[in-house]
Amino acid sequence: MQRFAVWLFLLYAFASAHLSATEAPCPPWDTLSQAQLTRTEIPQALERVLVYHKGNGLFAKIEEEKKVLMLQRPLRSSGELIFLPEKGLYRRLKTPFVQELLITTTTVQQRDTHGRVETLALEKLPLAKALVEGFLAVFSGSWDSLASHFRVYFSSENSHWKLGLTPIHTVMTQMISCILLEGEKEHVVRLWVRKTNGDVTRDQFLEPHVLAPEQWGDYQRHFEWGH
Repeated sequence: MQRFAVWLFLLYAFASAHLSATEAPCPPWDTLSQAQLTRTEIPQALERVLVYHKGNGLFAKIEEEKKVLMLQRPLRSSGELIFLPEKGLYRRLKTPFVQELLITTTTVQQRDTHGRVETLALEKLPLAKALVEGFLAVFSGSWDSLASHFRVYFSSENSHWKLGLTPIHTVMTQMISCILLEGEKEHVVRLWVRKTNGDVTRDQFLEPHVLAPEQWGDYQRHFEWGH
């Protein structure tokens, strides 16, 4: 279980990192255009993003940076992320080491370089379960699911937008202050996770594109080793 906790911390940026507060401020923001949304009032710009992702998968290359307080140099990693609605979320780190993770709504699985697979039920990690459900809601374009896990804030200017999420559930609020997604047009290009102690991790999404159902077959092999 301790090893799985480490994997999840890597996946969802729980490891300590510290960035300037101006780089990833948590909502509520100062201006009225960046207000909290209600379940019945969704800005057209956000609706376009959700509709764009709804029923589709997602592929993106990722670059992650963590500036750990105890280290002089930032920690950097890179890899790729794939989301398929019927399969879950797959993430493969390529540098500085190889690591594969497969996350569904019920389990987290890890495969090492020797092909060994280990599995842990999400029910044993309630904080991770809440985050997984929240992220899957974002990637699947489900407004109802998103609003049930977070207070939602949104702002947009031209083709750029920010989506701020502050957790509702008590377990998550003890660790996470907010999650911020930044995008251009319909694409998510940057993800921030700020912990309650002020630590922050940033993921950059490179070349993101949605995967229509007819494309899923090309990515199935990344999910076939899961149980």
